[in-house]
Amino acid sequence: MISKDEALKMAIEVFDMYGNKLNSAFADEAYQACKEALEQPAQKPEAYIVNYEPNIQWQALTDDEISKLWCTDHASYLEFAHSIEQALKDKNHE
Repeated sequence: MISKDEALKMAIEVFDMYGNKLNSAFADEAYQACKEALEQPAQKPEAYIVNYEPNIQWQALTDDEISKLWCTDHASYLEFAHSIEQALKDKNHE
């Protein structure tokens, strides 16, 4: 991958070779902008932390969904609790 400075040097070289044929204010302005950008000192990247909090709304089970789980044959309340836990994970894509 070519660096920014190398790209600017290439653009300046092209302007030096063909700039007189372009003969436009825009080309002159672009040439000067490339030279000025190349003369600027390299900037150190700023370290930053992105605080990303996805906007995900928790989806609870409806009474109907809980009733359907209750009607399923469970050997214990613990199995029923696990089935609710799994249903919530499935519904909220965990």
